[in-house]
Amino acid sequence: MQTTDAQNAVGMEEEAPLVFSPDHALSKLYARWLGEEKISLHVKLRPEGKLRYPLDHEEAKRLEWLLAEAVEKCYGKNAVFPDAWDEKAIVYLSKDRMAAWLLLIPPAGEGHDLTPLTLEQQVADQGAIHGVDEELIAHLLDLPDRHFCLFLIARGTPPVHGKDGYVIDRIPRETRPSAKLGELAKADYNMLHLVRKIEKGDVICEIVQATKATDGVTVSGEIIPGKVGVKPEIPSGRNTKISEDGRFLIAVRSGHVEFSGMNFLVKPVLEIQGNVDNPTADVNFLGDVHIHGDVTNGCTVRAMGNIQIDGSIEICSIEAGENLIVSSGVQGQDQTVLRAHKSVFAKYLEHCAVYARNSVEADCIIDCEICSNGDVRVRTGRGAIIGGIIRAAREVTADIIGSKAEHPTAIILGGLPCERYERRQILDELEESKKDLERLRLWAHVPEKQKEIAFLETSIRVARLKLERFEKEYEAYFQAQSGQRRRLYADVVYPGTEVRMDDFVERILYLERGCKIAWINGRMRRI
Repeated sequence: MQTTDAQNAVGMEEEAPLVFSPDHALSKLYARWLGEEKISLHVKLRPEGKLRYPLDHEEAKRLEWLLAEAVEKCYGKNAVFPDAWDEKAIVYLSKDRMAAWLLLIPPAGEGHDLTPLTLEQQVADQGAIHGVDEELIAHLLDLPDRHFCLFLIARGTPPVHGKDGYVIDRIPRETRPSAKLGELAKADYNMLHLVRKIEKGDVICEIVQATKATDGVTVSGEIIPGKVGVKPEIPSGRNTKISEDGRFLIAVRSGHVEFSGMNFLVKPVLEIQGNVDNPTADVNFLGDVHIHGDVTNGCTVRAMGNIQIDGSIEICSIEAGENLIVSSGVQGQDQTVLRAHKSVFAKYLEHCAVYARNSVEADCIIDCEICSNGDVRVRTGRGAIIGGIIRAAREVTADIIGSKAEHPTAIILGGLPCERYERRQILDELEESKKDLERLRLWAHVPEKQKEIAFLETSIRVARLKLERFEKEYEAYFQAQSGQRRRLYADVVYPGTEVRMDDFVERILYLERGCKIAWINGRMRRI
């Protein structure tokens, strides 16, 4: 026959009674009641009631001391007990006052038994007024072996602490750009979904509110405050609001949803269904731009957010405040400039200049100038880098670098390539402004030219301040870059390829397979 955990606990309690030495006041009273000289008292824990509560070693020691005190208080400090005494209830409250045990002293001589009413009164007078086991009280006095046993007579109500609130995101907070591979390892840049569209009223995340607490009560009636749950931090940002019932964070407009680092926000999205083919109508937008066609010659597209182009790019200028995705590719004819403050993804890049602060990822790069403050990855589709100059701060990885025709290809690792490009731009603008200023100063006596002169002087001062800032940033960067990770990985590298790291140059003179070159301990080494 199987037993429950409660029955097992009872069995353990019955096998391990509390033992009081012959010198304990309770043992002396027990011996006096039996008419003996000295005797040890074995006090059992009786499980007649429904309540359970652990009586650990520390609590048992405290019980032993307090029972001695209670007996001496009732029957005398010198343990000179009377010839006759009435049945007595002694109540012991646990240290945390969440449990109360009852011990009944039998009557002696002409002493009287307790009545149910006097038993209840004595239990209450000794501090047990809450959580009393009324069922046990009702039949306790009918038990023949009730004396010198411990009964758990009352149990406090523990507090119920409130649960902390939390947020369940319906839209992931992080986007990890990585093109999905289809057949023949061709990357599907349409599936990047960096522009995550959302409609007005759509749910961004679910809010689970903190629950209230319920106070507890000790057996002596003292209130134990419950701990209230912590309210959830709701990531509510621009163009979002909490629903009327407080359960959801929803979008208040249609657009692109993103997590800014602290809050969700909804930014506007400019949808262009066809091609951008009018050079006189530049696209400038404060949110995200999604062009469902091509961007043709002479056009300019700028956006504060992501730019996604489903078609191809010809001769144009494109700048994204975040990511730039070109699902087809770029045929730049050495005139196209692409810039992204995060990453650039394209099917192929041909004869163009690309600048990205995070990374550049493509199936193929041919005769391009690439600058990345992070990595350049060409591992999908054809996976080839052929010609041009590839500058990356950390890593360049490709299936193939160079060509059988030994097309000159330069891989330059280290530094901050994008900042280098911006610095070069500022220097060019500064030189141009100086030339214009010298020319205008010949006409300084003309009032109309004085405003132009003042404007150019201000532009020159601003450019010089920018250069100073770049110099400081470069100095701090190069002081901290000694342990920077820099490496080149390629399955095949053809002759005509040149790898540079600082002042070290490695020219590939023969076809190499499994080429790995890294910056180790202040030198460029093969690994």
